Amino acid sequence: MKEQRIILAPVSEKSFNNYTKQMANADKGQPVLWSGEVNVHDETGDYFGFVHHTKDIIEISLVQFVLPCSVRSTDWVNYDDLTRNTLVISPRFMQMSYSNFKRDGGYKSNLVLNTNKRLYWPYQFSIV
Repeated sequence: MKEQRIILAPVSEKSFNNYTKQMANADKGQPVLWSGEVNVHDETGDYFGFVHHTKDIIEISLVQFVLPCSVRSTDWVNYDDLTRNTLVISPRFMQMSYSNFKRDGGYKSNLVLNTNKRLYWPYQFSIV
């Protein structure tokens, strides 16, 4: 079985407006778009998680499609960063503790994300 990965995206003060707009799109049944990870290793079928550090929460979705970097919203904070893919992600289907994810994955407890990262998904269940 292929090792599952998750792309974690921090929801920061800087990206909060983009996050809010994308969640409004989801509520209207429209696609949710977000920048891929910094090393451009995104794959359809990866898990995707919005990380809220201050709340110790990850909102889990799935990467449904990986689109080229040219497909971006002009109002994104990192609109000019044309090195990352654009991801189409599913509606949120799960929420979990970021602390528990770090513990279960063997990551350091002080791991703080300042950019999108693709990490090992430490759980056996799979919905892909």
